[in-house]
Amino acid sequence: MRALLLGLALAPVGLQAQEPTECELIHYRKVVKVDAMTDAKTCIVLSSVKGTVTAAVTGPGKLVLGVAGEPYPGREEIGIRVGKGKPYHGDTFISGAASQALLSEIRGADTVFTQYVPWPSGARQDGEYAVCDLVDKVDECQSEF
Repeated sequence: MRALLLGLALAPVGLQAQEPTECELIHYRKVVKVDAMTDAKTCIVLSSVKGTVTAAVTGPGKLVLGVAGEPYPGREEIGIRVGKGKPYHGDTFISGAASQALLSEIRGADTVFTQYVPWPSGARQDGEYAVCDLVDKVDECQSEF
């Protein structure tokens, strides 16, 4: 008992366990995949946190944005919005000029709002998530092409 108390008394002050930050929890990662049949390369940015923004780059200027999570069958619509800006909607993902415009808005933001209908609940899920290093990872993907 005395050794335990002595150890506690000698423990450095302020070294208590800290809660992880939102960005540590989201932990965006980049994954590069090459199709075994076509050799087509895809670079994906994703998080294991459902409701966060995801991205896929399939070539120069070819970007799609989505929302992480398993969508409810027949209700694959998603929404992504930055601040009080225009909401972007899509079936499963947002692509083309809309994805480029949305990425430009995300570049200057700290947070994004997302909306999707997850399986198995079927109830719309709204979320607000930190941007963290999402844009940096998308830029890394774009540099793959």
